[in-house]
Amino acid sequence: MGTDAKTQGDWSAMGDSYAANRGTFQAAYAHAFWDRMRARPNVAAAVDCAERVVDVGCGTGEFTAALAELLPDAAVEGVDISPDMVARARRSFPRVAFAAADLAANGDAPSGPFDVATSTMMLHWPGPDAALLAGVAALLAPGGLFLGGLHGAGSCQEGVDALEAAAANRGRALALDALPTMFRRDGPDAWRAALDAAGFEAVDVREEVIVTPYSDVDEARRRLAAAWPPILAGRVDDDEIAALVDDAAALLVNRGGAMTSHVLEFDARAPS
Repeated sequence: MGTDAKTQGDWSAMGDSYAANRGTFQAAYAHAFWDRMRARPNVAAAVDCAERVVDVGCGTGEFTAALAELLPDAAVEGVDISPDMVARARRSFPRVAFAAADLAANGDAPSGPFDVATSTMMLHWPGPDAALLAGVAALLAPGGLFLGGLHGAGSCQEGVDALEAAAANRGRALALDALPTMFRRDGPDAWRAALDAAGFEAVDVREEVIVTPYSDVDEARRRLAAAWPPILAGRVDDDEIAALVDDAAALLVNRGGAMTSHVLEFDARAPS
């Protein structure tokens, strides 16, 4: 999870755009993920007594602020690698603490320990990165809980196909899975092995399949616009990205109008 745009995409100046478009999927998913996690008995018990909670990859802070309301007895803090995202989160939610830090590099990380670390719709960017997982473990108290929800193998394939087809229609060859900025879509075995290797215990990884219909081109465009511009940046001209996303949204709707998300959800304990 380094700051190199080759591995993460360039999220600078993306805060406002991401916040404007995240409601098409990310916002609803974050709440549904939290509800499913709370339904796991071992998770509910830990969350109910948590005094400090950190939201890893908090982005523009909407779900961090929601967590602060859901957990009024806990101190909730958000952390993200993007200073732009964190700056917008601070403006939008001044009563919540946020920090800009690269956890994989141990730079300016929030002061732990935390009882619970949670992360939604971020971990697929770096993939099961050993340095990042070590950084999260370092934030947690012994036996602390790490909760993650992310895109897994095969997720969002309809979006990938639509963007590649839209690029081909414009005379461009765009193999998204080959791009270093593409989010990683690893399966449950890879994440289970990485969490085990990082020293986490009682690792429980499950897959959820979420099919989201899109009959409206603008809603499909907003879904694509929430995450794909940093992937496309540097591969197509900056002034062409919006048009490419528009074309892909129309193709997505015309091809059946559904996006299938294969999400991985896990809970794991930090070493005791």
